[in-house]
Amino acid sequence: FENGGKIVQPLTVVGQCNENRTGTTVTFLPDPEIFKETTTFDYETLKNIADTYGIIFTVEEHFISGGLGGIVSEFLAGLDEKKSRLIRIGVSDEFPTAGTYAYMLEKNGLNAENIANKIKNSLAKK
Repeated sequence: FENGGKIVQPLTVVGQCNENRTGTTVTFLPDPEIFKETTTFDYETLKNIADTYGIIFTVEEHFISGGLGGIVSEFLAGLDEKKSRLIRIGVSDEFPTAGTYAYMLEKNGLNAENIANKIKNSLAKK
């Protein structure tokens, strides 16, 4: 989505998971279960996710620093028991060039194919 909900690119299926790789959840933020009526983060929900899944992915259309991945990273670092690995996908912390929205997604590896490959490669390292 771009600019308040304009669909730029529809979700597409990029492949099938084998039978022993089930349980994938796709969440578009702000998730009302996490943010409720405000932008206050629901850490209990995040703890439940960390206790349930071995890897947590955050995907952001802006700099990785200071975003959702940072919030999740700080929270996970403070847990007594480290059960989940965090993979942050977003724009690297360097001065970006200008371009169209589609160009910027492609340049920063934030199109569907690149995101799927990053996730697939991370799962292979598990």
